[in-house]
Amino acid sequence: MYTSPSGITLPAAVTPHEFNAGMITALTFNGVNYLSGGSAKQFLSMDASWENNFRPGFFPGSGSQDGYQIQGRFEWGDRTFTVQFVVRVQSGSTEYASLIALTTGTATFTMTRDANNSFSMLIQKMGFNVVELGNTDGIATLQITGVQLYDATNGLVTVTVTTPQNGICQ
Repeated sequence: MYTSPSGITLPAAVTPHEFNAGMITALTFNGVNYLSGGSAKQFLSMDASWENNFRPGFFPGSGSQDGYQIQGRFEWGDRTFTVQFVVRVQSGSTEYASLIALTTGTATFTMTRDANNSFSMLIQKMGFNVVELGNTDGIATLQITGVQLYDATNGLVTVTVTTPQNGICQ
């Protein structure tokens, strides 16, 4: 049987609660905001990861269940943070000189959806392992591999999250 109109009522549109690349408000490395300062609007991409490097907790005497060994402890190893980003910079610019010289400094990654939803990660001291000349769609770019360093005053990383949702990370 065919019914026209179908009688199906679509739910009301909802506001998504995820962040996307368009909401990035600051990508700052060594004092240069690659979205608005220096080589403005020249930031192309970024990939960041955090690894706890968990250690296996299986050892003689850790026990068994249903004929299989169970983990007796759960430990993490040396945590590592890695970041890679690609930017277009002008020859002779301040940011080009600091990247090529592998100058260490702070790095900030900020995403802002609105006054109640934001995420900011401040890497207290970031060095660069590799700065590689590349090509993105025929335009010269630099691909930078960063490494997190320990800052004696401020530590490693500071993350600030603003959300209207109660009880997160408690």
